[in-house]
Amino acid sequence: MALPFAVTGLTDVSYFDHLFTATTSVTITGLTTVNVAKTYTLFGKIIIGLLIQLGGLSITTLAFFIFTIFGAKIGYKQRDLIRENTNLNTRVGIVKTIRKIVRITVIIESIGVILFTAFFNYQGYNLADSFGNALFHTISSFNNAGITIFSDNNSLMMFSNNYLFNILTILLILTGGIGTIVIYDIYEKKSFRKLSFHSKIILKMTLILFLFGAVSFYLIEKDASILNALFHSATTRTAGFYTYDYSVAKNATILITISLMFIGAAPASTAGGIKVTTFYTVLKSITGFIKGKDPIAYKRKIPREYQQKAYFIIIANFIILLTGVIVITIFNNDISLTSILFEAGSALSNTGLSLGITSSLTRLSQGIIIFLMFIGRLGVITFISSFIFKQQVDVRNVDYIDINYLI
Repeated sequence: MALPFAVTGLTDVSYFDHLFTATTSVTITGLTTVNVAKTYTLFGKIIIGLLIQLGGLSITTLAFFIFTIFGAKIGYKQRDLIRENTNLNTRVGIVKTIRKIVRITVIIESIGVILFTAFFNYQGYNLADSFGNALFHTISSFNNAGITIFSDNNSLMMFSNNYLFNILTILLILTGGIGTIVIYDIYEKKSFRKLSFHSKIILKMTLILFLFGAVSFYLIEKDASILNALFHSATTRTAGFYTYDYSVAKNATILITISLMFIGAAPASTAGGIKVTTFYTVLKSITGFIKGKDPIAYKRKIPREYQQKAYFIIIANFIILLTGVIVITIFNNDISLTSILFEAGSALSNTGLSLGITSSLTRLSQGIIIFLMFIGRLGVITFISSFIFKQQVDVRNVDYIDINYLI
């Protein structure tokens, strides 16, 4: 991206800006320190698009898909790597799952490119520009990246009142956010009752959060249209596009947006956040605790290990977010705490929404944002586990007496 033929030379851009752009692309976040449209040439934009696609599918998934094409054997260690990378619970049928993920991604993105090419061509763009804009926007939308190549550098404000453009983008964001595994399950079962528990929880929570986000936004922001509200709710699934000026949004909207970004969308999808299944598990655990019963979902008991994992993910993400906010605040006293919290939350959840402070942050603070984007894409469990060395002694069969203290 720093190559002479990758940049236009119309704007001042440093190597650090290239690093930031590469990071935001491969982590499918969307925060930028430069105007992507004016800074990068066609070659540069192609590189960004490829990084977004690699980030959405994951390099691991794409690499193993290529291996399967050439008939390479996938061992247990490699299957475990894919399982962790895609947030799956089992290595059984992992090769078939990888093929499904890639196949569905290609089909959905192809449909998106065709529809958006027709849309841009109807808007007056020539066929080449229509195809280029359609390809980049489809990849960015389905992979929940939120990066645009429109010259005004104002995300999708120019299409804020266009129903067709908004609806197509919302559909791409949501399909990417629920994940290809759920999409395949819907295609195969064709009935909500027959879907897996995973798919049911994902669809249920996605619908609830989508409606909550849209209704709350429409009621709080009096000058927003229903279309703005629907798009806002979809983009908080960690897409990062915007058709409404968040710099004039009310504090309640900002707080709800941060919360929705923090939750994110589905595991094994292109979205970030703690994931809706984590949020669902904690809600069930809390209601079960209040009732004095085991948490139940679809007439099944939620395992204790699921509950512990969910609490760990939320607490770890909160601690990392709080630490990032504190460090950024120390080096940016002139920027409001709300703006910094919004920015850091957007980075950690891989959303990409901003109150316009990204380029105004100090280099050190932008480095913290890069760090948060990487952690958000890797996942806190993977990140923390990489620093923990397992003991060689097997202590699983050791029982400890209960500790006694006040909670």
